[in-house]
Amino acid sequence: FDKMYNQAGCNTWRNWEDMNNKWEKVQSIILHWADNWETLYNKIPKGGFNDADMLIAGDDRLDHVLPIEIAKHQFGFWALISSPLLIGGDVRTITSKYRAVLMNSFVSSVGQDVDRNQAICTVGCKDSVKMKTNSDIIQVWMKHLAGDSIPNSAFGFFNLGNTTVDKIMYQFPLDSSPELLLCSDLWSQDPSINICAAAALATDDDINEIEDDSDWNFRVVKDDSDGSLHLEISALNVPPTSHRMLRIYLRYNTAHKTSKSWDGRQELDDDDARKKVFHDEVSQLALPPIM
Repeated sequence: FDKMYNQAGCNTWRNWEDMNNKWEKVQSIILHWADNWETLYNKIPKGGFNDADMLIAGDDRLDHVLPIEIAKHQFGFWALISSPLLIGGDVRTITSKYRAVLMNSFVSSVGQDVDRNQAICTVGCKDSVKMKTNSDIIQVWMKHLAGDSIPNSAFGFFNLGNTTVDKIMYQFPLDSSPELLLCSDLWSQDPSINICAAAALATDDDINEIEDDSDWNFRVVKDDSDGSLHLEISALNVPPTSHRMLRIYLRYNTAHKTSKSWDGRQELDDDDARKKVFHDEVSQLALPPIM
């Protein structure tokens, strides 16, 4: 990577097989990323991008079009790993439902975050050959984001198997007990809707559960061994070859020093101000209509 970036002047490069409009190829590339995510994450120079190949949403080559959920699956994963979002289909003939996938600025803002970091694999990493023989293939990817005034992260919960998964769960480490300001389902009809209540999360042995949306469940859990806190996020009833994407904004107590990647961020107290920041960020990424 360093030679390509520093000597050849390249800032993006392909990493794996060519894409086509079959689910098996999308799955293969995602499993490859899970197998090699640490190298792909750690070895890339700042300003370089790993290219997972083109987006196939609406492409009709081989007389076949990816089902809409798989097209969203690919777009969401590509955004999390900061792959260049290159449209592979003919933009003159892409239908409106696939156009809506490609123009989801809430998802593309994850891929175009100013820090240009890739997501890290937290669940279902490695051993892709073994996983291919298992009908339950799940992954969770997490990405810290910088393109906002409030500490926030994006999460992808992926079902790469052939049966519906009742729950895909990840425990997100917390520095202390924060206020859960905004949980945004990036593929919902209105991602600006907060799917979890803006309330202080429990710090004692009682568990604070928030079930404002049937697709998600949130709770804070405490590790008895060391007293550490985790935000347990569960994506519920995820269909096969589908996924869920979530963006969470957290505010820690001002007396508490936040994690290094979040130090020095401005904190906003007003709920309307938080929403404005969120909308201003994604509005800057709004794409022109595809004619």
